[in-house]
Parts: sequence; structure tokens; C-alpha cells
Amino acid sequence: MLRLIQFEAIKAFKSMFFKVILLAFTIFIIAYYAYVYMNTTRVEDLLTESEDSLFRVQSELEELEASVASGKFDKESREYKNRKSDLEDFWLPMYSKEVEAYRAEDYNRMLDMEIEHRARFFLPRLAEGDFWSREWRTLFTEQTSYEQLKLLREREIRPLLPLTMFSDLTVYDQYFGEDGWDKFIKKMSTKYSSEGVHYANRLLTLLFSVFGAGIFIFLFGDVVTREGLGANGPVHLLRTQPIRWYQVIISKFIMVLGGTLLLLALFSGLALLLGTVFDRFGELNYPVLIYGEANGFTFMEMSTFILKSGALFFLVLVFCYSLLFLFSLVVRKTAIAVGLMLIILFAGVKMSEQSVASPWAPYQPFQYFAVPKVVTNELAVMAKNFAFSFSNGLIALGVASVVVWMAIAVVSVVQYRFAR
Repeated sequence: MLRLIQFEAIKAFKSMFFKVILLAFTIFIIAYYAYVYMNTTRVEDLLTESEDSLFRVQSELEELEASVASGKFDKESREYKNRKSDLEDFWLPMYSKEVEAYRAEDYNRMLDMEIEHRARFFLPRLAEGDFWSREWRTLFTEQTSYEQLKLLREREIRPLLPLTMFSDLTVYDQYFGEDGWDKFIKKMSTKYSSEGVHYANRLLTLLFSVFGAGIFIFLFGDVVTREGLGANGPVHLLRTQPIRWYQVIISKFIMVLGGTLLLLALFSGLALLLGTVFDRFGELNYPVLIYGEANGFTFMEMSTFILKSGALFFLVLVFCYSLLFLFSLVVRKTAIAVGLMLIILFAGVKMSEQSVASPWAPYQPFQYFAVPKVVTNELAVMAKNFAFSFSNGLIALGVASVVVWMAIAVVSVVQYRFAR
């Protein structure tokens, strides 16, 4: 069996089609990193903004004093006193502290300032318990972002920038106002980081989806049909050897799974390498928000989040490969088998979105293709059903794969008997 697996691996990795797809995706990883790098907010960007804001505050104070000197404002008027107090007691100290922290690149101080700022707005709302008083920014978002900042400060982790109350969103935030305000909020809350860990997470989040499943299907699409299952195919040479047909199929499947693990490791390693070389490695214990029932929440370390997402995505691929093997045996043509696989894949995901309210939905394998949303329980919150979970996803995909392999066994036995 081991020799068969080695034989299949050599054939797969020598395939020109495999090499072209692999090269194309490698180029995509590098190009996508360039995009992320250019869109990453850096301390020097925030320093420039804070210096500009500080200059505007100082200029307004000077103009205010000039207006008093010219007689435009009465020094004893409420308007003058309120505006001067606002500028001197709030805006001037805030921007001055920001400039000092950014110049020193003191991330702990940045976190302290933002925690203090958030507490001023968040704690009064928490005391009142007005969770649903507005659709954005909900108390849930206020609380989770506040607790995440405290956790970052406690662990002395460099945060993703920018650090503003506009830079965090949760699934509970639904309405952002009019006049382009929603675009501003969504733009601010889309944070990029060129650090290795964060880029690997962003790349894998993109990969752990229907998009990623499609890439791997193309990579291994001809692993069965390349044998030529027709009357003159080289598969008949294998059948003349002291090898059972099921051993050929199983060795191919094991090779595909091993190749998949190797490729996932290589893609992750390349992402980490790019980030480390051009920025820094980053922190694997960066906290990731996990939704809970009854508006509860926890935080998961980035390393655990990536590992759990990888495990669930691997089961997604096991299910997809099982279907691909079944279609390959039935239709015996690579293009048709891959085409059928992609049609079933996208149709299944689309139908699962429409049937998400069904009581049986949490046990349908296609529900779990949006891997990151499953691991963070975002899917459970949106569906209002916490039966959509990481563990149920593993069970549903595992059982579905076993059922497909039972069909493969039946088809293989029938074909082998007719071949004889």
C-alpha cells in the first residue's frame, strides 16, 4: 500500500496541470500580500493624522483668542467658555497624548489611552443595560471591543490599527445611518496587517471557504480519471497486478489527503514567511472574538482559531474529495467529474443558505463550508441556532463522507465485475 501511495504522489506532483494551478495560487498569495501590505495602517500614518488634528486644535484656539481681541466674542460669554473648555480640556490633551505615543511607538500607552476613552462611553451604557438602544454601535460591540483591548494590554500584544470606536463591528451591528456613513464605518472596521500571523489568518480565512475547496478540487481533479477508466485505460494494467482495486482507490485517497496537508502547511508557511520578512512574525495568542448564547462571548487565541478552522476545513475537503472520487468513477472523464463536483458544491451551499432555518440544517454538510463563521459561532448567531457548532460540523461532514464512500464501494464492485 505504501508503494502505491508513493507511486500516486509522484504521478500527481509531476502533472503539468497540478504545477500550473499550484504556481498560479503561489503568485496569488504573493500578490495578495502586496495588497495587504499597502493597505495596512501603520503608526506613522496615525502620527501624521494626529499631528494634523493637533495643529487644527491649536489654530482654532489661536483664532478664538483673536476673535476675543477683535471684539467678535465676549470673553464672558457661554459660547466662548464652552468652546475654549472643550478645546483645552479634551481635544488638546487627547491629540497631544496621541502624538507622544505614536512618536514613541508605545503600543501599551496607545492601548491605555483607548481603554480610557472607550470606558468613558461604554461604562455608562453598561450600567443602564441598554443593549438594544441603537442598532449601531450596540452594547455588545462596545463590551467585546473594550474587553479585547484590556486583554491585549494585559498580554502586551501589539494591536491592529487603527484603534478607534469606529474600528470594530459585530454581527449585531445592523444600521449605520445615511449619507455614506455606513461605507465609512465598514472601511474603518476592515483592518489589514502585514504581520506574519495576521496575514496567515487572513489568507487562510479566505482559503477556508468554497473558494478554497474549489482550488483543491482543481488540484486533484484528475487523480482518478487520469488512469483512463475506459476500455483501453492504463488502469487495466494495475488490475493485472497482485493489487486489489479497492487498494488503488484507497491509496489515491490517502495520497490526496497527505498532499492536502502538505499544501496547507506550505501555504501557511509562505504567508508567515512573507509577513516575517517584510514586517514581523506577530503574536499567536492574539484574541479572536467567539460569540456565545444569550449575548455572551469569549476569546480564543489566534493559534487555536487557525488550528480549529484548519481541522474543520480538512473535513470539508474530505467530503469534497469523496464526492469527486464518486463522480470520477461514474462519469470517467476529468472535465465532467470536476464540473459536476463544482455544480454540486455551489448548489449545495446555495441551498443550505436558503434552508438555514430548517431543524435539520445543522446536520447538513454544506452548511459548514463557511469555516471561520462556524468556528466563531457567527453562523449560529445569524441563524439563531447554536446547534451550528464546530463539533456538529465535524460530525455532519464525517458522516456524509462515510455515506459517499459506501456509494463508492458499491460503484467500484459493480464496475470491477463488469470489467472481468
